[in-house]
Amino acid sequence: MYQVYVIIKVQLCAPNSRELTFPPLHPDEGHYMRRAMQVLKGMGPQESTKTYPYPYDHPYFGQLFLAAALDMVGYPPPHILNPSSSFSHSSTTVVSHNLVNSIEMLYLVPMVLTGLLAIVDTFLVYKTAERRYGRNVAVIASVLFAVMPSLLYNRWILLDNILMFFLLYKICEVASTIKLREKII
Repeated sequence: MYQVYVIIKVQLCAPNSRELTFPPLHPDEGHYMRRAMQVLKGMGPQESTKTYPYPYDHPYFGQLFLAAALDMVGYPPPHILNPSSSFSHSSTTVVSHNLVNSIEMLYLVPMVLTGLLAIVDTFLVYKTAERRYGRNVAVIASVLFAVMPSLLYNRWILLDNILMFFLLYKICEVASTIKLREKII
């Protein structure tokens, strides 16, 4: 069990400062967040052509999953959706500072969610390799998975990162089924 703790610690310490930096956002993150906010407001996952010239350019699962996750935690609070309403001043500096803070806060929860999914993904890689090849291989595989440079993109709010959890979960499930069949035979 100590190995699992070390692997999760490596995943947390791997270049995971994405949650602390702002504004390096991918343009698609804005699409998913905007459409998730639309779903939360009851406007559906597809935009009109007045809002965006290509209303169907991303599968709906990403914004629906994100909207469901945000709704489960009661996010976003009303003062984040209407940043200028929380101040009685009409000072441009105060309103613009509050707007930047509200955008940072709006992206914080989904970034933490994708960070948690990355940790769970690393754990699933560990469990799959452990069931199939043993503990030593599992530790090596999960540490390599955690520090792989291409997985820096796992911190973005994108459909690929959300779906990776489901893919790894099914692979882990298949590996445990194969292990169970080997024990029976």
